[in-house]
Amino acid sequence: VDHACHPTVLGPDSTAWSPDWVTGLRDGLETSLGAVPVLFLQGAAGDVSTRFTRRCPTTAEAIRIGRRVAAGALSALESARPVDPAAGIGGHRHVLVLNRRDAEAELATIDPPGSTTAGADSQQLARSQGLAGLRALAAHPGPHTLIAPVHDLRIGSVRYLAVPVELPNDWGRRLATAGDLQVIGYTDDYLGYLADEDAHRAGSYEATSSYADAAEARRLLSELTAIATLTGPAAT
Repeated sequence: VDHACHPTVLGPDSTAWSPDWVTGLRDGLETSLGAVPVLFLQGAAGDVSTRFTRRCPTTAEAIRIGRRVAAGALSALESARPVDPAAGIGGHRHVLVLNRRDAEAELATIDPPGSTTAGADSQQLARSQGLAGLRALAAHPGPHTLIAPVHDLRIGSVRYLAVPVELPNDWGRRLATAGDLQVIGYTDDYLGYLADEDAHRAGSYEATSSYADAAEARRLLSELTAIATLTGPAAT
């Protein structure tokens, strides 16, 4: 099952190993299909989570949400087709470069002295948390460039573009349309969010905590689009 939503119902006070709502997905599928192996692939979920819709950050709530995803997966399974094993498996690795933003310079223009989150609603709190991420980037600048491995994979007739970042859902859908493929995030490395220009203008959590500024994110999207529109990898 690939689905574009953060499995982050549980809050930071939960320190146990947990698949979060994927637990409910897995249990819901196993209840209907028996003891089948369930593989979860995280789609382009950079700006999709349960942050503003979950009822509470509990295990019971995570399972409830996961079972709703399971219902969707079972519905999709009715029209699923087996992968042709004769079509083989293929892939190609691309290496992109992410240029880190100048967080210190940006912080000087957007971080007002004496700002507070007292009484903030969930949207304001998310922006405040993103600003804290930008401060952390400014305090620990690290290397100017980061290596971003991208894999173009094919299993039978199904093609995947695996990226080491969290893409906005709209960008994931654009790439999927351009290359007739599925976008899988959080693979081979983790380089944080890429955020679109609207998110940067709004100062969203995803934008301000990202390694990339708006121009760099747009450039990387262009490179990913070029990869997506290439002919899929030959079977090996």
